[in-house]
Amino acid sequence: MRTLGWAVAVAWVVGVVFAPAAWALQAGAASPDGKVFVAGGEGRVLYVLDTDKWEVTKRIWLGARVEALAFSPDGAQCIVGMDDGLTWVFNAATWEKAKDLGNRPLLAVARKAPVAVSAEQSWVAGKAQGRLKVWSLADWKVTKEITLGPGQAAAGTAIAADGKTAYVRLSRMESPEEKKADPGPEPKDWTEKGFWRERNDGAIAGLLAIDLDQGTVGKKITCFDTPGNFRLYLVPGGVMTVAYGQYHALWDIETGKYEPKANREFAYGSGQSAAGDLYVGSLRTYLVLSPEGKEAARKEASRLPGWPEYFRGFVPLGEALVVGVTDANRLIVIDAKTHAIVKEVNCY
Repeated sequence: MRTLGWAVAVAWVVGVVFAPAAWALQAGAASPDGKVFVAGGEGRVLYVLDTDKWEVTKRIWLGARVEALAFSPDGAQCIVGMDDGLTWVFNAATWEKAKDLGNRPLLAVARKAPVAVSAEQSWVAGKAQGRLKVWSLADWKVTKEITLGPGQAAAGTAIAADGKTAYVRLSRMESPEEKKADPGPEPKDWTEKGFWRERNDGAIAGLLAIDLDQGTVGKKITCFDTPGNFRLYLVPGGVMTVAYGQYHALWDIETGKYEPKANREFAYGSGQSAAGDLYVGSLRTYLVLSPEGKEAARKEASRLPGWPEYFRGFVPLGEALVVGVTDANRLIVIDAKTHAIVKEVNCY
């Protein structure tokens, strides 16, 4: 999975993909001034839109599927992650390719500082050896490289807006020491059954908080395993992780508490507004969760005849709007305060 974002990793989550067409959109990003929106996906094209008229002003052929998009904090650069493993940087004024970063998985870009992190890994004695690279956006050179620990690989990343702290959601690890929290019979409720199985499958995962100034791994929270790749969002109570499935989880960095919660939609795509609300999208439908994880609204986009449409991500557009990206090549513009749809835009 590749993720790019302003303050957190906010690109698409790898899960079960029901793309309705070979040109389906998968990712989007808005410039810091809100005047430009970019989108891309299965069609291997980067679409550049003017948000005043919501018209496509430029189409850039990339030759690979777009998995993730982000702008630098000054809006001068647009970063594009593709499924061939490459990450390109475009000049956002001329839309010429300025740099090829190579394979930079799980890249997260700070919203207010010229800093990015990428979580990479190698294999040592048959075990994943994770490391976090810290990048300067000024010249795209690595300023620090931080070892995560033996057997610890990343499944998701986020970076604070000021670029001083990064968060890494660790991948599944087999652990014979995992406590059997529920030795009794499986619950009948399917959501509770899923939690029960994960608490008793002999595997664990975790979340790391990393001080980027010092280059040190700080606090770690361990939890029972929740499989899959993740998007991470910074919320007042800590870090919220969202994966494919009808649940999300709050990680309290200070107390070390991990709290999984169920919701009413599968997370085919998710995102966060400037105010911190979480958006979880499914088949034409999206849930809005407060920063505390409580459901605030549930809305639907208009129905396309005979065309299944899934949300693949949500992007803040200034303080007032959120843009949902769908695999039916539509951008759903949402009022961030009322959560109502204000515009549906075709993107071809």
